[in-house]
Formats: sequence, structure tokens, C-alpha cells
Amino acid sequence: MSRFLKGFWNYTNLSNNTTLKIVSVVFSIMFWFYVMGDINPELTTAIENVDVELLNIEELAQSGLVMIGQKDYAVNVEIRGRRNDVYMVASEDVKISADVMGFKAGINSVPLDISVPSSVDLVDFTPKQIKIELDRVVQKQKPVEIIRTNTHLEGFMTEPPKAEIEEVLVAGPESFVNNVDRVIGEIDVGGLTEPVSQNVPLRAVDSEGSEVAGVSVGQAYTKVYLPVYRFESFPIVADIIGQVDENHKVVSVSVIPESIQIQGDTEAIELEESIMTEPIDITGLAESFEADVPVIIPDSLSASYMSGLVKVNVEIEPLRTKEIIISSDAIMIENLETGMETNLPELDMDIIVRIRDLESVIEDLNTSRIKISVD
Repeated sequence: MSRFLKGFWNYTNLSNNTTLKIVSVVFSIMFWFYVMGDINPELTTAIENVDVELLNIEELAQSGLVMIGQKDYAVNVEIRGRRNDVYMVASEDVKISADVMGFKAGINSVPLDISVPSSVDLVDFTPKQIKIELDRVVQKQKPVEIIRTNTHLEGFMTEPPKAEIEEVLVAGPESFVNNVDRVIGEIDVGGLTEPVSQNVPLRAVDSEGSEVAGVSVGQAYTKVYLPVYRFESFPIVADIIGQVDENHKVVSVSVIPESIQIQGDTEAIELEESIMTEPIDITGLAESFEADVPVIIPDSLSASYMSGLVKVNVEIEPLRTKEIIISSDAIMIENLETGMETNLPELDMDIIVRIRDLESVIEDLNTSRIKISVD
């Protein structure tokens, strides 16, 4: 043993400064462990973001008030105690509450009630109170609007949707409810070829169409009926009855507009080729005229994009008789057998042709435009 100590002395050379420093460090560590383990000093520490519990929320609703805006609050807490005790405290061990009962509509400062474990002391906490905003709970009737989305199939159209209800009750904080302009639902018309009836969800929106959060709609859905029709363009035909004066003739009949868009179910549409006007009697007439006449729409069809009357123009012109004298030399022989002759070249006579028609037709008529032949 003495030999070992002597060797250790010679090896470390305790009279050396380095060796003394090492010994000092060892003694310092031993002393720190002694103080921490046996003396357990006091210290102060902070616990951040401790949640605040709001009390009497349900009672608040019973009094006709509701919280709006911020609803989650956190507090920073400072505690002091023995080291071992302080390190054992977690944020869940610190209880902070705010009683919201008894306050009025508006922004209120609510004091905080805080408790910490008995093993430590409360030094400070921040903030000391929280700001809560309360609003009165109200209910108001708001109009219901059903909006069509997407594009119709070609050849089909829809009429405005018909909702089961026209108004619905909206409830919530007064400031939120006042911001509600209407309650809307959306129905998809893309691909529809026949009427539909379906439940449509409702939501409250402001005047710009943005959804208003924090309110409830008294009826989440409404039944909506959406009429869907096939439509097609049909010509309008004037129904002319009777005969004009014997010395006159109908030159033309025109209708303005010339066509009409008709809607209805497919089967009814396919039965029609044109749409007639009510009868126009021209018996004994001798002059052109213009008349406003209703069209006759079959009961199974409708023309929602047209109302009123159509304009019918009837052109009537007088008849004239014209005599044209044609020489017998102008008579043409047809199908004469070979070897045979006629005496037509020896005839010396005129042929009188009387033509009766519109003056505009016979005005320029002459012999060059008339052919006389004998078969």
C-alpha cells in the first residue's frame, strides 16, 4: 500500500497547481450535491399559457346572452417554492377560472380566480383579467332564395325554383343576425331533362353573398320544386279564312315575328309543327291590310317569353284582263306524222288570247311570251 501511495504521489505530484485545481473541482461537485440533495433551496419559475376555464356559460345563455369573439384564454403564472416542489408543478395543476355570469351585453372585463398547489406559493400572474364580449340572442325572419347553378342542357330550360317556405327564422347574436341579408339554397340544373323535387340545404348570407358564421337557421333544409321544360322554335302561320273580292287576289301573307319559342314536355312538343294565329276573315276585301292577332297556344304548351299579339300583313292586289292578238302563223305543229301536211299555213286569221291576273303579272306580257301549238 505504501508503495502504491508513494507511486501515486510521484505520478500526480500533488504539489503541482494542476493537481490542486482538480481536487477543488471534485470538492465543489460534492458540495453542490450536498446542498441540492439535503438543503433543497427555494426558487421561482414561470408556467406559461395556462388555460382559463369559463364558468356559468350555460346560465349565460339562459339569461339571453351569448359570448362572441374570443373564447379561448391563456395566462402566464409565476410560482415560488422548494426546488423539488416547484419542479413537480405542471400547467394542469394550476387552476384559473373566470365567472361570466352577471355581466351585460358589450365588452366586459372579467377578473380571474387562480389557485396553485399548496406546496408552492403564487408570486404573480398575467393578465389579471380577461375581456369578453357579450351580445343579446335574437331571432328574426329572413327571406329564402333558391339559386340555380350550372348550365341547362341545350333544348331545355327551367323556370324559377319554388321553395316550400318563403321565410325562415335565423337566431344568434344580435350583431350577427343583423348582418344576415337572406337565407339561400342552391339547386344544380345541369343535365336535367324533367322536373325535380328535392331537399336543399339552407345557409345564411350577407348582402354580398358571403356566409354569416355564428348564427343558426331554424330549418336546415327546404323542399324545392324545379320546373324543367323542353323548348323549341315553331313558325307562326296566319290562319286566313274566306275569299277576297272576285276582282282581287291575295299576293302575300307575312307574320311578325315569324317564329315563337314554345316550351312544354317532350311528348307535347313533338305533336306540333307550327303555331297558328286566330282566324282572319278576308271575305270581300279589296285592299291590303295589317292586323294585330293573338296566337293560339295549345293547352299543354306555353310561350313564357312572348306576350301580346303578332302582326299579320296581308297584301291584296286587283286583277286585270289583257287581250293579246297572235297571228295563225305563230301556231306550232306538234307530232305530225311523216308524209302528212296541214292547211294551217293557208289560214289567214288571228287568235285572241285573254289573260286575267294581277296587273303586276300581266303588265309586261306580250306575244313573245305566249306559245300556241296544235298537237
